Amino acid sequence: MDFLANYFGSLNPMSFLSALPGNIAQGIIWGLMGLGVFLTFKLLNFADLSVDGSFATGGAVTAVMLINGCPVWATIIVAILAGLAAGLVTGLLHTLLGIPDILAGILTQIALYSINLNIMGKSNLPISYRNYTLVVSASNINMAILVGLGICAVVIAAMYWYFGTEQGSTIRSTGSNPAMSKAQGININFTKVIALALSNGLVALSGSLFAQYQGFADINMGRGAIVIGLAAVIIGEVLGEAIFRKQHEFHHQNGLCNCRRYPLLYRNGYRTLAQDADRRYKKALHGNYRCNLPCSSVSPEKKEKDFIQESCKNEC
Repeated sequence: MDFLANYFGSLNPMSFLSALPGNIAQGIIWGLMGLGVFLTFKLLNFADLSVDGSFATGGAVTAVMLINGCPVWATIIVAILAGLAAGLVTGLLHTLLGIPDILAGILTQIALYSINLNIMGKSNLPISYRNYTLVVSASNINMAILVGLGICAVVIAAMYWYFGTEQGSTIRSTGSNPAMSKAQGININFTKVIALALSNGLVALSGSLFAQYQGFADINMGRGAIVIGLAAVIIGEVLGEAIFRKQHEFHHQNGLCNCRRYPLLYRNGYRTLAQDADRRYKKALHGNYRCNLPCSSVSPEKKEKDFIQESCKNEC
């Protein structure tokens, strides 16, 4: 107890408040990476471990292009494309070669370590705000928070729109029930590749912004990113359920559709299923009657006709 008392007594509230804006700015940037992890972990039900590598890929591409004189927005776009390529490789390893999802992510992560090292040429590249024009920087935390919030708002709005489209619905359906999605004619391999590419693209975007914020790109900057992403997804889900008293999972509840449609769809679907069951039941009774008819010289067509006439008389 004395240890805890001394520890809490040594804390300085002013130091915490002074460090809070910087933590908020970093949390916003890491939040983009959390959205990418959410796509695969919760939406697609795919354990993608290539996040550590694709996060560093975004930072490496951004640093190299800035050093070579490219505009900062061009570096961000190319970093996103590099992340899309990384996710594409993971998806192809899983779908075409049949490698399990966890192993496919690990293979891509290991390969990206060497690729990132070759992209940068060394383990660390500085990109100071004094020498380059950056979107976000730790030198101006307030502007970094505003820019980060703007980028997050654009990304969330784009995701909200995309997952309400037909292709986005197929991705959600694949993560919820792959067997049923395949039975409905959905190419689940294609949807998995698309979702993995989008996820790693968001992660690479986060890595690009984080490299600009901290002022350098490092080969180990993505180490432990998957743990942070999973923690963000789990904590966000728990807080959402505690605050709003309901689940916020796309593959459990469709938040993009009008909830008033559900009773109508349920009634129509139940009525259709009931009618189909009645038809099947009548066919089964009819077939069972025909199988149990005794052998005689009367033709099967005559027996069926007599049975139908007798049924009509009973109904009348």
